[in-house]
Amino acid sequence: MNEHEAKAKQWKEILMVPRYMVASISDAGTYERWIDAKKFESDDLRMSIITKPGYEILIPGNGRLVIDHDGDVHVEILLDENN
Repeated sequence: MNEHEAKAKQWKEILMVPRYMVASISDAGTYERWIDAKKFESDDLRMSIITKPGYEILIPGNGRLVIDHDGDVHVEILLDENN
């Protein structure tokens, strides 16, 4: 394939979280880092799923959440057609 050909992309499911395990869906909040002894805080714009056992599942930047008719949450990512 040469560089001028369009690359097809498709959504691929990578995870399914059953409805009964989902406590909440929200943004991932902020994170901090230190550079030269100075603290910097940044907003992480990604989504996250908080499960009822208390785990946080961070959704990748190329991901989306799909909620089906039963309330189960499917995490999908956008990949090249060949992946």
